[in-house]
Amino acid sequence: MRKYFFPLVILVALAAAGGYLYYTRGRDSARMAQVYNWFQDQSSRPDLMMTSGAKCGDAPFIFPTNGLIGFIWDDSFRPGHRHSGLDIFAGTEIGVTPIVAAYPGYLTRQADWKSTVIIRVPEDPLQTGRQIWVYYTHMADPQGNSFVSPAFPMGTSEVYVEAGTFLGYQGNYSGDPNAPVGIHLHISIVEDDGFGNFKNELDINNTYDPTPYFGLPLNANINSDAIPYWGSYGVNQLADCAAGNQRKNMDLKNKVVLITGAGKGAGRTLALALAQRGARVAVNDISPINVEEAAAEIIANGGEAKAYVEDIAKKVGVQYLVKGVEDDFGAIDILINHASVEPHTPLLKMDEWDWHRTLDVNLTGVFLTVQSVGRMMREQGHGAIINIVAGAGEGSIKDAGAYLSSKAGAAMLSRQADVELSPHGVRVYAVENSADVVKDVLSILEAQ
Repeated sequence: MRKYFFPLVILVALAAAGGYLYYTRGRDSARMAQVYNWFQDQSSRPDLMMTSGAKCGDAPFIFPTNGLIGFIWDDSFRPGHRHSGLDIFAGTEIGVTPIVAAYPGYLTRQADWKSTVIIRVPEDPLQTGRQIWVYYTHMADPQGNSFVSPAFPMGTSEVYVEAGTFLGYQGNYSGDPNAPVGIHLHISIVEDDGFGNFKNELDINNTYDPTPYFGLPLNANINSDAIPYWGSYGVNQLADCAAGNQRKNMDLKNKVVLITGAGKGAGRTLALALAQRGARVAVNDISPINVEEAAAEIIANGGEAKAYVEDIAKKVGVQYLVKGVEDDFGAIDILINHASVEPHTPLLKMDEWDWHRTLDVNLTGVFLTVQSVGRMMREQGHGAIINIVAGAGEGSIKDAGAYLSSKAGAAMLSRQADVELSPHGVRVYAVENSADVVKDVLSILEAQ
């Protein structure tokens, strides 16, 4: 019997290890891989960043901060660990990203809480007669210098707050100055003990699955594939609003989007983000290599896209482009003008060709595409046109006189085009070029 004992022990140990690895890594490896990739490059997926104050359909809670939902309820990072809430990462420095109350209630901050507040909700919006508590933490630096709002000093008890009330800023306090956590908000929904007190939040058995409160797939036992985000519809993504709470306004399924300058930068990021929401994307660029790569990336991720190599500074190029998209897709529902050139030459030294080329792409190209696509949209009776113009922070760019002049013209052209087209169901927007340009464009389309 002994000769079988040790091999049996080894087999049992291997099975247990395999089971643990599956439970903690295998079941959610696809989502975890996306999260860890984002940690390496926090500017890589602006399309997955949530917005503070936003709300999913009929779900009762608003989102409490800006950021990416990194870890969700019942994730596991080590043996015996089960994560009891959500970790939301803004990708900013400590003390920068605001946190607000997700739901109204009565706020308490115990006398020794440096980074934490908890809000008592007398009536659970999902179950009549049940009291719950909403817990917010990590609002301090590694040394315990608090980022909690001065309105709620240590010792605060039972102060009523509305949803959206400012609570503090994201921090990285862990209790150990030598081992801070990543900069984020941890939020959880905690059970009441039946005597008007909250239970221990560290034990997942004392917390509720946040999925129905936010209307998002926030349970690791169910969501192993995708970082939760209520704007993500379509390609290889869960329908992020829970059943019955799906938003209609960001479902771009089968909408045809034409994006100029989509071969790289924000144009390419927008193309990917819109494809992930179910849009059929026509990507345009003057560079064959860049635009073909952009289309191939969308297709590799399960989306629909086609590349068009045309120079939008030329009328014939725009005509070929618009006709090609119409022939291939049947219509154009959304036009995004991202194509741009930006020579860095002082005006007194600028060659006439550089001046004309800049205006031809940045202004004439916008005019030609707005004119051609606008006519089509007017006949359709609907559509949205978004032109990327110079941001407020770009007004002092050195040696950018041609670029800024052309973009100022594009902004005024957008205003006039909206006056002419809006009576026909077509809206025209000017969106400033900035680090948030992708998010700003998506916000406009969300409101459509």
